[in-house]
Amino acid sequence: MIASALAYTYALEGQYGRAKELLNATLERRIRVSGENHIEALLIQERLAFVQRSERDFAGAEALLAKVLAARRRVLSSAHPDTLGTGCSLGFVQIKQQKYAEAETTLRDTLGAFDRFEVDTWQRHNCRALLGMSLAAQGRTDQARQPLRDGYEGLSNRQASIGVPNLFYMEEARNAVARLN
Repeated sequence: MIASALAYTYALEGQYGRAKELLNATLERRIRVSGENHIEALLIQERLAFVQRSERDFAGAEALLAKVLAARRRVLSSAHPDTLGTGCSLGFVQIKQQKYAEAETTLRDTLGAFDRFEVDTWQRHNCRALLGMSLAAQGRTDQARQPLRDGYEGLSNRQASIGVPNLFYMEEARNAVARLN
């Protein structure tokens, strides 16, 4: 796990090549020892997707996140915080690729799990804002307003709990709300 954390730090510093090299080596070892669906292997794969997203390789990130999401649903459950976070991340990269209907499905499924289990975190509000973005991008402005505004308000109220690498979600939501007005 130390190597994975170090690689994530490299990614946060913009050293994507170093991050990918270390994550791939760490993943190979983890899979060999514990299997592809081990919790740590899934975390490493999600960190690889983070690097891909940071490099604007949204298709690569989407493929990896879809795989991680399916495995986490099997291994952890649909309501586990890691599973929910992966669902939000997947919806985001789908939006970035203009796959708005797919993003809507992903985000509605994820938001449904948040709602069923009454999980109230910044990620839930981010998911709601992302759903609003996907609806607005499909021209469904009337349906987009409420989730987008509620999501942005929830993010704003929980800003202190959002880690620095994820603050960009708040900016994305703020910009989307401004575009609706």
